[in-house]
Amino acid sequence: QKTAYEMLRSLVGSEMCIRDRSWDRTESDAETAGARVLAVDRPGYGVSSSHPGRGYSDWADDVQQLADRLELERFAVLGFSSGGPHALACAASEVLQHRIACCGLVSSDGPYHLMGTVTQMFGREQVDLEWALERASENSGQMEMGYRAMKKTERGE
Repeated sequence: QKTAYEMLRSLVGSEMCIRDRSWDRTESDAETAGARVLAVDRPGYGVSSSHPGRGYSDWADDVQQLADRLELERFAVLGFSSGGPHALACAASEVLQHRIACCGLVSSDGPYHLMGTVTQMFGREQVDLEWALERASENSGQMEMGYRAMKKTERGE
């Protein structure tokens, strides 16, 4: 029996890959609702080989070949973190757009400088690596203080 809905989940944030267990609950819920979830790593992540010089349209071509091979007529794409632009590339692809039922983005990266939102988001016109690392260090310290202030039951201990 063919499933009612199929979704390609593209996890391509830093160290995340298809073996990442943080999606277990989400996948279980989706499967309970009748979806078949297919997790795909982009080249260079998980156990897939790296292909330097590739662009987002190359990823869309890969997804087209996979969908053809699996005989997926219509499916959804979901991009998490740096997977967001890859999911969008699939939705915007001329060869795939008629097959994409929907496109979801979770905590997605985006071309903020092209959208004119850098100043609005970060309070400055440019964000360089040094500034970003300083903010990450500050945020890490604040998160740790907040975590330590929680009761053990709130932390799941």
